[in-house]
Amino acid sequence: MMIAMASCKFSSKKDIRSEESVPGIFVQNSFALERGATGKELVLRFSTTVEANCEIKHWQQSAGDTPPNDAGLFTCPAGNTTKDFSLTITDLKSNPYFLEVSAWPVSSDASSKSRVIVKESELSGKASGGIVVARLNIPLATIDIVRARDELSPNLLEQKDKIGKCEKNTDAYGFFSLKGTLDSSIFANLKALGFLSANGNGLASNDSSSNVRLRGDSIRSDEPLVLELSYLGRAERVSLTVPSIIISATLTAVDTLSFPKPQLAVAEREVLDVNASSDLRLNWSLSNVAQDSVAVVSLGFTGQESSIKCVFDASSGAATIPADFLKQLPSGKHDVALSILSKSKLERDQNRSVPWTIVTNDWRLARIQML
Repeated sequence: MMIAMASCKFSSKKDIRSEESVPGIFVQNSFALERGATGKELVLRFSTTVEANCEIKHWQQSAGDTPPNDAGLFTCPAGNTTKDFSLTITDLKSNPYFLEVSAWPVSSDASSKSRVIVKESELSGKASGGIVVARLNIPLATIDIVRARDELSPNLLEQKDKIGKCEKNTDAYGFFSLKGTLDSSIFANLKALGFLSANGNGLASNDSSSNVRLRGDSIRSDEPLVLELSYLGRAERVSLTVPSIIISATLTAVDTLSFPKPQLAVAEREVLDVNASSDLRLNWSLSNVAQDSVAVVSLGFTGQESSIKCVFDASSGAATIPADFLKQLPSGKHDVALSILSKSKLERDQNRSVPWTIVTNDWRLARIQML
């Protein structure tokens, strides 16, 4: 029999002709098919009623709906028998494929194969697997989960030439943009453990289904961050080492002011007087310095002509904003934001069906008055 499956988006039950019976040892409605991030691989998932061996023939649909003599053959890894399969077939063309999936119980030989043909629908011309981006805002104790078609847009963590430099601020406290987002509604049973504790009760969608947010109650600064979720019906787990956390931070002009603990609704903050003819110095200490991390200092309101953003090496623990840049700020009060941003990449493995990029942000706010 044949199952038609769409790979121009992540497959769901509506992509499968579930009214047709699946033969032999295959579990009904267990098939899912998607293109990987590069568009040159197919990820196939299915389940069997017993532990099984398997093999997959694959060929381009232009050759017809029966396997040609030169069809590719993917053999499931020997000795890795299971009932829940997640297989990646690589080095494919962008054209749609047929897959003939064969499986047989480990207790018998290949002569007792069950077979099903999976048909990949016409592609939209773009890779559909994408990546998953998790953005952890430490003071707010929130994690935003986003599926993106492409990698993060060029950002501060990849612009090493910006370290030690200041420029006009057009990016709110150094947050990241994405080239294109995809539907994230395929996530289920999402929860965070360890560093941030939150379960599905804390899950709330924002204005679109491309973002989901997990909100926790507290931070455990000495524990790694663990995310658990169900993805296309498969339990997955993502683990990250302890993120970089600001222990303390100060601003110094003539006097010194300590950055207070994060407070979002504060009418009045202690203010540090700054003479525009003098440099402004910052010092900070971190509980952990991630390998790929930067310190971003923003002065003034984002997008204003006079606002400034400076990027520094997070591991240095110190930075100076030259007086020449401070002169761009008009007289009066201005917020100063210190953000420690770090990024980790996690590739596919036995625990993850898609690549993850995790961005963490710990920040502090202070206020200065330009004299």
